[in-house]
Amino acid sequence: MLWDWLSFPGSRRENLFQPFSGSNRKGGAGLGLAISAELIKGHGGDLSLEKSDESGTSFRIVLPKEVEGQV
Repeated sequence: MLWDWLSFPGSRRENLFQPFSGSNRKGGAGLGLAISAELIKGHGGDLSLEKSDESGTSFRIVLPKEVEGQV
């Protein structure tokens, strides 16, 4: 996913996926990425920040093809 309107400075990246800590915009609660990361993790996947600079921000979502114990 790529957001060309959003950039996270280095100081924000450390807590990006922590509740109430990752918000980079006025009025944001800092829950969106934390909830997303937990949901993806709950499905056996991973959410990570690929890049964030003046051109935008991209995240990588990796989900398993199969969930262990399910067909």
